[in-house]
Amino acid sequence: MASLWDCRFGCFVESMSENMHPSRHLLLIVASILAGAILFSSPRILSSRAESSSEQSAFDKREAAYRANNMGVALLEQYKAKEASDSFTRALAIKSDLLIARINLAIALYYLPDTDGAKREAETALKQDANSPQPHYLLGLIARAQNRFDEAIAEFQEVLKVDMTDVGANVNIGQIFAQQKKYPDAIAAFRKAIESEPYNETALYNLGLLLTRTGRKEEGQHVLQKFQRLKASGAGTTIGNNYLEGGHYAEAVVSTGIEPDLVDRHIPEVTFVDRTEQFLPSQRTYPHNKSGSVIAPFALMRPAEFNVQKMHELVRALASSVTLIDVDGDGLTDLLDLGGEAPRLYRNAGGKFVDESSACGALCAAHDGILVGAVAGDFDNDGKTDVLLLSYGPHTLSLYRNDGSWHFSDVTKSAGIPSYSYLTLSAAFVDVDHDGDLDIFVAGLADMSVAPRVRTDLPNMKGFISFPLSFTGAPNLLLRNNGNGSFTDITNQAGVRGSLGHAMAVVPTDYDNHRDIDLLVVNFGTPPMLYSNQRDGTFRDLAHETGLAAEGKRAIRSGNWDFIAATAGDFNKDGFPDFFFLDSSFSGVFVTSNGKGGFQIEDKTPWYFQVGGSQNIGAQFIDYDNDGLLDLVRVMGDGVHVWRNEGDKWRKITSPHQSEIGINAAPLFRVNATGSRAFAAGDLDGDGNIDLVMRACDGRIVIAKNEARNGNKSVRVNVRGHVSNRSAFGAKIEMRAGSLFQKLETYSASPARRLRRI
Repeated sequence: MASLWDCRFGCFVESMSENMHPSRHLLLIVASILAGAILFSSPRILSSRAESSSEQSAFDKREAAYRANNMGVALLEQYKAKEASDSFTRALAIKSDLLIARINLAIALYYLPDTDGAKREAETALKQDANSPQPHYLLGLIARAQNRFDEAIAEFQEVLKVDMTDVGANVNIGQIFAQQKKYPDAIAAFRKAIESEPYNETALYNLGLLLTRTGRKEEGQHVLQKFQRLKASGAGTTIGNNYLEGGHYAEAVVSTGIEPDLVDRHIPEVTFVDRTEQFLPSQRTYPHNKSGSVIAPFALMRPAEFNVQKMHELVRALASSVTLIDVDGDGLTDLLDLGGEAPRLYRNAGGKFVDESSACGALCAAHDGILVGAVAGDFDNDGKTDVLLLSYGPHTLSLYRNDGSWHFSDVTKSAGIPSYSYLTLSAAFVDVDHDGDLDIFVAGLADMSVAPRVRTDLPNMKGFISFPLSFTGAPNLLLRNNGNGSFTDITNQAGVRGSLGHAMAVVPTDYDNHRDIDLLVVNFGTPPMLYSNQRDGTFRDLAHETGLAAEGKRAIRSGNWDFIAATAGDFNKDGFPDFFFLDSSFSGVFVTSNGKGGFQIEDKTPWYFQVGGSQNIGAQFIDYDNDGLLDLVRVMGDGVHVWRNEGDKWRKITSPHQSEIGINAAPLFRVNATGSRAFAAGDLDGDGNIDLVMRACDGRIVIAKNEARNGNKSVRVNVRGHVSNRSAFGAKIEMRAGSLFQKLETYSASPARRLRRI
């Protein structure tokens, strides 16, 4: 076990690994809680193909060069510029054309400082790639420091040709123009910086001063007041002289491992095996209805067919009825079963679940509604995991405090949780205001108290009822944690109430890497909402501005796609989260980040992502084979489907119908997952492999154990917040090993669309 406390950023990180082999590969892990980073190292084997050998093969040389480069990046993050420059020099000695090592050497020399050396290496890098923004940015910083202002502006403008939204380039240009007393040009540059990053203190302060000096005192005072509020809150960003403060393009670059010549395209020896009897030898079953089958929730119904029983069946069919949670903080994944009238809580005893329901108090008492989902998180920062239950009935939201010893108390009333009289399927614990405690966001789906409307909008739907569009929409809800065990409704002032749409899911994520938590809300029948955190207590829906709901794109355009869920993960390894959206039938669509806070929507989803005749249930980006690349695991009505990430393409490697695949490898799934209605993913037995937990249509829980035999290892990272929220939700984990880089976020939401534990 390796651990490190960093008092600057208020985060404690532990690393635990199974079967670690010393002196083979170095794994570097960076954990950040929205602002800052922590670094420690521990060895890890990446792949059998990369084992050390006396022969220096081309692959070995490439790995050695990337490893030296990534080690240099880590050293720079520890402010060891001399050691970092030595490491980058070693990388170039191994592979002289490794551009990122050349760029990083220039950056390290700049911060050493060795200005002449930095200039020389930056100019050499530009000979290799004239459009690379980092060398231009660095040359701009050097020219500015030497009072060669025209040259500096020219270099920063080269950066803006590549990335017109770059904050660092615009701030530097603005400061130079201000120094030259070209105030209109300076004001324009600072406005561009603030447009990209509204909470940048450097841009706000400079803009406020210039507006005041040029006669626009009222606007200037308003800008300066915003600067002062941000500075007092600690939520602002700055452009400064130190490493990691100088701007995005003054930061060293790591390799990703997704480069085509680095991806192992061999089908791995991984099999999912039904181990339900091992984990849950005597589980109770809860049929979702009397027939033991589940209705199709989005199917058309005639008005005469719709009644209270049908409504209850519909809600049960949509429920996320399995939740993974660590109740006692022992690092093992426990199980909360919401399949019946009362929750059942199972303790993970090291590969076997033990029923602790009789001891869990109010949490496991019978409920007077239909249990829909659960969200786990430490809302009172006492070090114990609490639970928010979602249900359809008199009490939609119920909050339970973990008293210890597997006992929970109902604190809904004392915590000020309001009555929410709408159907919701999704909620999240998330620290939206970065004050160190968990707030609650609830996605509003429908007002079931209002009689459904008969559809008249489309010819094939006239005279029918469909869920949820026949029902009145519902508002979202945002509850701020007051820090004393109570909550306050801030929905309206935060600007997240929505437009009474039909929200199916919420995904908390820092989509633009601005070190705050944003909220992606997936709507049925209308475009998603992307609530961008403004760090002043408010959010802005930027779905259209970022291209997530761009007009002309059939993927996420109102009326074309009825999305029920989304999963997030950096599958293309540009450091920004990407999404995969699921519709209510059998299709899905990729939305990839452009690396600048915007998105590119795939106009056509490849044929092998269309699974005809089977309804989507859910999906997650999961590294099922521990090769360092996020794969897509998708649960559908006919079972589990897996697409392997091979960098430049996705490869379908399993299906309930193996004849579709065309490979002779052993079936990946030896589990009957037909009829699954909900699922969750996590490492149940601590072997480092991601297992699946599914709810079958007859109420059974099915556990598919990942029995990998490909030799790839993993590291489990426990992140605990000290200054930040104790659950460390919103943490970013960056992992580097050899040529590999992976960035993951921690979060807690229902339905779970990412791994809760890393």
